Amino acid sequence: MIFGTGRPKFVYDLGGEDESEILLDHFIVDDDNLEDDVIEHESVITKYRDWEEKGEHYLFSGRMNIFRFGNPFAKYQEVMAYKNSLVTLWRHRDHDAFQDSSGNIVLFKVKMEPYYFTQAKYKDVIKLTFKSQKPVDIDKCLQQTITDSVGRTLVDDFGVYINMPG
Repeated sequence: MIFGTGRPKFVYDLGGEDESEILLDHFIVDDDNLEDDVIEHESVITKYRDWEEKGEHYLFSGRMNIFRFGNPFAKYQEVMAYKNSLVTLWRHRDHDAFQDSSGNIVLFKVKMEPYYFTQAKYKDVIKLTFKSQKPVDIDKCLQQTITDSVGRTLVDDFGVYINMPG
């Protein structure tokens, strides 16, 4: 729960004139990993090795079952409009976007591949793959507070339940 509990989402042009939020409901995560970027140097004479850490990029991918939406074709068009775009990614929508070590939001390149799952006539699943443009600081993604669907704070930094609904 320290990383959030909601479904993923991405936002195109965050804070800009064309800002668009795409909710990834019915999304099943396939890959959710840091990719360590290390350069290894090895001396040809002494065989001494040295490593240089360049940071950790993030890879996040999964399948969105668009056949589960009331209007699958509309959801397909909504999502596919951002194919190969740079977007801001939330692994869980009730949390913060991915950030770098300076606290700046990291953009992700999103690749989309529609394919057939339940229908032979139209593609009803979209595989989405997000790759970070810059290294990500995963510690900046730890959940500070957890909120419910209407924005009420449920858990503080120490895991204590507060303002419980009901």
